[in-house]
Amino acid sequence: MLTGVNVQAENYDNGQISNREPSAAVKRGTLRVKLAEAEKVLLALERSGEIMRMSAADIRDRITGRNPSRLQNGTDFFGCAQFFADSKVKKATADCYRETISKVMAFDPHASFSDMTPSWLQSFDKWMSAQGNMVNTRGRYMRDIRAIFNYAIDEGITDLYPFRKFKIAKQETIKRSLTVSELSKLMAVEVEPHQERYRDMFLLSFYLVGINPVDMYALQGIRGGRIEYYRAKTGKLYSIRVEPEAQAIIDKYKGSKLLLNIGEQMQYKNFVRAQNKELKRIGGMERRGRGGKKVFAPMFPDLSIYWARHTWATIAAECDVPDDVISQALGHSTTNATTAIYIKRSLAKIDEANRKVIDYVTSTAIF
Repeated sequence: MLTGVNVQAENYDNGQISNREPSAAVKRGTLRVKLAEAEKVLLALERSGEIMRMSAADIRDRITGRNPSRLQNGTDFFGCAQFFADSKVKKATADCYRETISKVMAFDPHASFSDMTPSWLQSFDKWMSAQGNMVNTRGRYMRDIRAIFNYAIDEGITDLYPFRKFKIAKQETIKRSLTVSELSKLMAVEVEPHQERYRDMFLLSFYLVGINPVDMYALQGIRGGRIEYYRAKTGKLYSIRVEPEAQAIIDKYKGSKLLLNIGEQMQYKNFVRAQNKELKRIGGMERRGRGGKKVFAPMFPDLSIYWARHTWATIAAECDVPDDVISQALGHSTTNATTAIYIKRSLAKIDEANRKVIDYVTSTAIF
């Protein structure tokens, strides 16, 4: 394996770079980094099971990052796909592609680019449907496969492209938002003691312009009356003014190391899972039978924490907040302007919009 580190033979003793070698410490550090990178690649190959089908040369090429165009006849889909996944900087993106690779392997462990014709894609889609995957989930796997094909074509690995004759199905997502009246009812309804914090966190997300739970439960603190964070999903910087309604909830659940104690008490995914379960139950409740079993009459049986973001956007539109301001608030803006003046004006507009939305909701709240 080429490491880019050159050492005089007389300065290399028993597998170690001696201190006689110029810049010995730097060269040792470089080799440690190279070794760690190689071990990471090997671990990924072992976990996927792909290493069982690879030659020593294949493994070498994967570790060194050599262009995989040497693959015989451009048929090695899994090798190319794994190389493509490993090239992704963001772990979440790489994991999505690895999940797709595992899905394809479960359906056809010997699949090659030449095998993956339009009819193969149709069979794969039917198989996923039988496995219980919904239309948009299947579409995501198909788009991943298409991206791998595009990469393989760009690298000269294959000239095949089955997606010219295969259309990826897409189903419109049902809107997930509460009306002002419904949100008002959610705020006013009496809840079980253990449900209170789940509702509070939903409202806090709403008051913070629909912040996602992964970001909300990892917030570090408040600076100058604002929370600032990089969104986990996109890496985009957000800055949101903390309104009094949000501050009241933050004070109620104040953490010692994080802004909220929720993030200190349990892993956020576990909390979100419990939160979504209880949000769906909020509403009427009565005990029935000799055992006094709780029977719920939920107000919003499909409600989840993710509705807070959609609800903010829907109500903002109802308040005549301009579409471009809503897009900026949600991080959907595609503008390239980066001057300090523009950023300050954008934040001012978002702050104004959020205050307008909260005032509109609280003015109709039934308390």
